[in-house]
Amino acid sequence: MGAPAPLSGFVIIGLLIMVVAVVTFIVFMERAQRRLIVQYPKRQMGNRIVGGESSHLPLKLNTAGVIPPIFASSLLLLPTTLVSFSAAPTPGWLQWIIGSLSRGQPLFMLIYAAMIVFFCFFYTAIVFNPGDGGQPEENTAASSPASGRARTPPTTWTTC
Repeated sequence: MGAPAPLSGFVIIGLLIMVVAVVTFIVFMERAQRRLIVQYPKRQMGNRIVGGESSHLPLKLNTAGVIPPIFASSLLLLPTTLVSFSAAPTPGWLQWIIGSLSRGQPLFMLIYAAMIVFFCFFYTAIVFNPGDGGQPEENTAASSPASGRARTPPTTWTTC
């Protein structure tokens, strides 16, 4: 067996471009947010009318962040860690499970991806309460067109 062939310059440049593109995409998705418009009504304070501004409520697109991959890898590595603590010989069925759940195996990758998706939804459901989003509106009489408390569209539609 000979030494492996060296990588060409084009392959190295292609890999560097791919690394920069992936890191850029990850940062973009991590920082992405949806801005919901919040409109404040005008108020009369003494002889002046103040208010009537509009602002936005930033909602992160990726609320869970990096928590789902951490939870998924922790739970997937738990059986291997527990078996490694035992000095007794492991049965054949347990060796098959440990072998299938080792990093890089197809079963590991499939379960890992499914657990990441599950924990994204689970963590977001626990942390983000959509009912709390309306509290600033209730306290300040603000309204958001997206919340449905703003002007409602007409109930009858006309066609030309």
